[in-house]
Amino acid sequence: MSNLFGTDGVRSKVGNNVFVSENLPKLGNAIAKWAISKYINPKILIVHDTRISCSFVKSALKSGLLLNPVSIFDAQVLPTPAVALIKNYFNIAIIISASHNPWQDNGIKIVDLAYGKLNLKDELEISGIYLNLSPITPTPLVPSVFRSETEKNVSRDSQSYDNLGQEEFYPEAENLYLENVLEKFKFLSLKNIKIALDCANGATYKVAAKIFEKLSADLIIINNKPNGKNINLNCGALEPENLSKTIIENNCDFGFAFDGDGDRVVVVNRFGEIKDGDDILAILINNPDYQNINKLVGTVMTNRGLELFLKKQGIELVRTSVGDKYISEQLAKENLLLGGEQSGHIILKNLSPMGDGILAALKVLETVILTKNHNLETFKKYPQVLLNIPVKIKLALDAPPISQLIDLSKSQITDGRLLVRYSGTENCLRIMVEEETQERAEFISHALADKIQKELC
Repeated sequence: MSNLFGTDGVRSKVGNNVFVSENLPKLGNAIAKWAISKYINPKILIVHDTRISCSFVKSALKSGLLLNPVSIFDAQVLPTPAVALIKNYFNIAIIISASHNPWQDNGIKIVDLAYGKLNLKDELEISGIYLNLSPITPTPLVPSVFRSETEKNVSRDSQSYDNLGQEEFYPEAENLYLENVLEKFKFLSLKNIKIALDCANGATYKVAAKIFEKLSADLIIINNKPNGKNINLNCGALEPENLSKTIIENNCDFGFAFDGDGDRVVVVNRFGEIKDGDDILAILINNPDYQNINKLVGTVMTNRGLELFLKKQGIELVRTSVGDKYISEQLAKENLLLGGEQSGHIILKNLSPMGDGILAALKVLETVILTKNHNLETFKKYPQVLLNIPVKIKLALDAPPISQLIDLSKSQITDGRLLVRYSGTENCLRIMVEEETQERAEFISHALADKIQKELC
């Protein structure tokens, strides 16, 4: 059976695939029918980021959802991870966001708030319902006398209109999220600490400032004026260089860059040095909440330097596939507390089942204050080169000729790792090389990229 869902929900450029006017209502209808099979009169929370297409996607999706007896609560712009902290009020959350992707893309994530992100069984169930539904089309506004015999004999969609759903706006969601975050950090004071926030013109643009102000931080905020098309544009967790400049120019103590939907964070110290998710994990193991852990979850992208650093502390690094849902699954499987990705997804299982950029930022500050690690010193990293190659076709990586090219490059590595994988959300191939020196990593990665590109483009 075909699965609509990729690594992180349903995602595409708007105007393609599911993200067109005739398919979004059908997907909404499928989601509602799936939700009704699990819950009686399900309560569905909807949140989204700031990209211009969210209004269209949300309206079209609702038109299908509301064909069913569901209750929709529209919280409007709110970070993705907020749904995990207000879950007691709802059954299902729908998040409309393409996270770190550019404004032209959008995505739909679904969370069963009793269990977390969807498993494969749920994804296939929704996909199956969607594929078996007829398109939802309006009755033509043409008098029957002018319609052909064929048109007269075609019945309207078999959908019943006797048990429709209802919706209401739910602005209280922002305050619920704010209060839940502050309750978790009720003993943290950021008084006399100067902090710069880069909100990526995304979902954190309002609530992040409110939370840090409540904790008495001296704030400078950049990229908090979304216009629908500037989300993630030369800013945020993907491009924190402007945050580094802001910190140096304004003598800030720390800086935090979020991504478009607020589930990632990158940290910058007072010298403008950028610290990624691996650094954040190295800092957090010194927090009292995690001092006694013996395992930590990362991904195949986690720097080998962190793995060696953790080993010296008696902590085993457990690697998963790339994607925060795989980290979350591993944390649940082994009943662990801490995990994350180099990209800035940090899951603090004792605080939330989802990666939350704001929670992670506050936990870093709490740790820094307790340990006096004000410069955010961590570990020596292995030189690592990551290349993203646009592709037109996706040939199997474990079969010739691609497998032969990969094996040849692996044989050239003396002390490091090579990882080749397709992106789960974009049409590109990712090549990562770790090696003893930056020069060797650059040479091996670029040589492999040039050869593979000829095969896939």
